[in-house]
Amino acid sequence: VQSSKLSLTEALKDEGEKSVGGRGRKRVRRLLVVFETALAFVLVIGAGLLARTFDHLRNVDPGFTPESTLTLQVALPVPKYGDPEVIAFFQRLAEEAAGLPGVRHVGFVNNLPLSGVDVTSSYFVEGQIPAVGEVVPEADLGLISPDYFRALGIPLLQGRHFEPQDGIEGRGAAGGVVIVDEELARRTWPGESPIGKRIKFNRSPDTPWRTVVGMVGHVKYSSLDSSSREQLYVPFARIPSQAAFLVIRTDGDPNTLVGPVRDLVRKLDAELPIFDVQTMTDRLAGSLAKRRLSMSLLLSLAVLALFLAAVGMYSVIAHSVTQRSREIGVRMALGARRWDIFNLVVGEGLVLALVGIAAGLALAYWATKLLGNLLFGISATDLVTYSMTSLLLIATAAAASYFPARRATRVSPMSARD
Repeated sequence: VQSSKLSLTEALKDEGEKSVGGRGRKRVRRLLVVFETALAFVLVIGAGLLARTFDHLRNVDPGFTPESTLTLQVALPVPKYGDPEVIAFFQRLAEEAAGLPGVRHVGFVNNLPLSGVDVTSSYFVEGQIPAVGEVVPEADLGLISPDYFRALGIPLLQGRHFEPQDGIEGRGAAGGVVIVDEELARRTWPGESPIGKRIKFNRSPDTPWRTVVGMVGHVKYSSLDSSSREQLYVPFARIPSQAAFLVIRTDGDPNTLVGPVRDLVRKLDAELPIFDVQTMTDRLAGSLAKRRLSMSLLLSLAVLALFLAAVGMYSVIAHSVTQRSREIGVRMALGARRWDIFNLVVGEGLVLALVGIAAGLALAYWATKLLGNLLFGISATDLVTYSMTSLLLIATAAAASYFPARRATRVSPMSARD
């Protein structure tokens, strides 16, 4: 705005720069540009760190295959449904759903990964029972149907899946089987196969032991960015749950099965609703929603700050070129080449950018500490992010200085005349 209102006569006489007030205004404008550049640097650093965090999280292996999988929850009311009725209902529902077109596998579980349902249990390992008062290990407890691992795409690493007869005795029956995940096996029996080992869920001598018949991959249960507990799986029919998630793997679009599955539930019990209906892909994306929002907001602020810094840089350099027209004319009259004038003007912009980046480094080191809990797989002082941001700010300064520099190269040596 000041450049557009500046009198050309005053500029050629260089009166603006000679006055104390003129020099003061020039310093203020330059300080504002340095501040804008520093602020943009901090925001771009933050956005860059969150973007790289988001990229790391997207590449985290959740331990299952989410594609082409529909999930939904059904809760059976008490006392209408006792243990036998609960088992019969979910088994019948799974069998009916397996007959739908395009369905490959159907399973059910009490606590689906990334669903927010948290079911844990203490466990005791044969030969490793801690003394009273010592810490007892805990694991996520999954009550599952025989086809659950296939339906969710959890790999079986050793042993076998559950079979229908594994849970036929029902709740409270002696003995039984259990499947463990690879993390529990690695910690509990390092260097050994877990198959054939025994676990129970109570310290009491009367509690029956359960034999490990399989080992599966570790699953991210609560979130992708945190360490999940070890995992134990028991046949659903051994410890029935009133509420369970149905997991359906299909060859096509899983959303097309929502209507048919709802009809199946109504056929079995017209009063039962289904809820929390999502594909596993959507559930996985939903677990990253807060991080995506944080990244998007900070990225928007970073783009705005970068734009303001560029505008400020352009304005100050353009104003400087206007005020220095006589000086530039003198340089041209004394033999300065256009390339020298161009470099002089662009150099002025780069100096402001470098000072702003230096100030931004100090601010960013402090500010990114606040992002510590939001980062994953990357440090708050990531060298790549800082380097790329510095180059971006330098490129922005060069671009903002380009047009004023071109205008400076067109100043006539006649401008040097009084």
